[in-house]
Amino acid sequence: MSLVRFRVLCGQYGAHLERWPEGERGVGQNLLHSSAEARSIRDEELRLDRLIARASSDREATFWVGGEQDAALERLCSTMADAMAADTAQGPNGDGIFACLSVFTSKILSAGNDWRHVIWVTAGSSAFGCCGIWIGQFLASAPQADLLSAMQMTLLGGH
Repeated sequence: MSLVRFRVLCGQYGAHLERWPEGERGVGQNLLHSSAEARSIRDEELRLDRLIARASSDREATFWVGGEQDAALERLCSTMADAMAADTAQGPNGDGIFACLSVFTSKILSAGNDWRHVIWVTAGSSAFGCCGIWIGQFLASAPQADLLSAMQMTLLGGH
């Protein structure tokens, strides 16, 4: 393994070799034992890993009170599991998605959110989706017929 490859793997997966792809670990370990420059690269990546871990924990501590992040994730997983169960419980009559949305909305409202908040978020998301479709429909880069005629003119020697 070259030092360039070693540096790339350290940058992608970090300094701990157990995070590296299995086929690269042994070769990386051999290079660490034989090369002082590889050890220097690894030490720099270890320093960066520690800085990233410290910054991440500081940021999480700023925004999440202890245990709150896990509770929020658990609530989201529970809500989605209930919604998916309601969706699959419906028959093939096509109302499964509405049951799913109903369960999801009731969970959001029971979590203390105001119903107006739910409506504004839903309406805003729908409006942005419609705008994206509308923009994509009317702002095509070049119509195919014009492109084809321009290519034919070029191929036939026209100007």
